[in-house]
Amino acid sequence: GPSFAQLYLIVFAYLVTFQLSHAFDRNIGVSFTSVPESRVAPPGDRVFFNCKTNVGKGQQIRWLHNGVLLDPSQRSDIKISNGQLSIKVRTSKRNRERQTGRYQCVAGIDNMFLMSHPAELSIAHLDKF
Repeated sequence: GPSFAQLYLIVFAYLVTFQLSHAFDRNIGVSFTSVPESRVAPPGDRVFFNCKTNVGKGQQIRWLHNGVLLDPSQRSDIKISNGQLSIKVRTSKRNRERQTGRYQCVAGIDNMFLMSHPAELSIAHLDKF
């Protein structure tokens, strides 16, 4: 017959499946209505990434940069308002390079999280030869 470990895995898989289906039942039909799209911007420009769900109130939108949660209070180049992330592209090369990469929004609704596909920010700039 099955070992204790196999039974444990079967029960664990069942509980995880039950929890996930229960979460989706309560939040049926939750989806993004607006997601961030990749952008190419020149230095000094302001870039906007949008993120919205069909839930409206009771949701929290947060943003990740290369997988790390963004904190607007720690960075003067970003603002977050109503799910929209705005980034003032820096003019110095070192600061610009810190801004490039992948941006994703994370929507928190009840006990569920939706994560958008990453959008890439690239800087259009020719350095002097």
